[in-house]
Amino acid sequence: MSVNKYVGDYRLIEDVDEKGRIRTRTEYKGDLYHYRTGETPERHRTAAAAAALWALWILAMLLPSSGMRVFYVSLPFICSAPALFILSDTVRLIVCRKEPMEHRDADRINNRYPSSLLFAQILLAVSLAGEGLCLVLEGWQMPGDALLAACAAVMLGLCIRLFGRRHLYVLEPSAVSAALTGMAAEAQAGSEDMSEAEAEMEAVSEAAQEAASEAGDRDGEGRELFV
Repeated sequence: MSVNKYVGDYRLIEDVDEKGRIRTRTEYKGDLYHYRTGETPERHRTAAAAAALWALWILAMLLPSSGMRVFYVSLPFICSAPALFILSDTVRLIVCRKEPMEHRDADRINNRYPSSLLFAQILLAVSLAGEGLCLVLEGWQMPGDALLAACAAVMLGLCIRLFGRRHLYVLEPSAVSAALTGMAAEAQAGSEDMSEAEAEMEAVSEAAQEAASEAGDRDGEGRELFV
């Protein structure tokens, strides 16, 4: 995500301290975001579910299972780790950041929460399907095979449940921020219109001056001819 996208949300302010030195600080001036559904009491349960996902993932990796020796079982399961990491970082924002939120944090939650869960569901479903295929073709070869399948199934169920609650974590600009943004846009548009009007007036004034100058030159030439 580009950082330059959020540069316009901040402004630099210079202050003079007690010793006369100039201190520069940044101040947020962008929109403030709130959850669409209001307060989200489920955030701590979501954090607990994210922690449970990691516990199950680590447990499955430590189990002695023949499924982890098959690439179409182990590869999608291992590749679910980046999605879980992004989910955990997003849940950290949900728990730690209080309303109202800044534009950058709101975008991270709105974009990463559903996408990370979607990818995790796909990868876990593929791994679980591969484990089922191994069961049909070869049967349970090691005690850890059943536990691996159970871990993948529980993880998939948790991801589906969290994905179904994604509407709880949709952030939108507050009404006040939206109104202020609209007023600022109208003021900017009015300023641009005034600038255009001033430019047109200057052009008309210059044209009038040129016309007056030409008229004066013609009048001078006429007088010289008359003399």
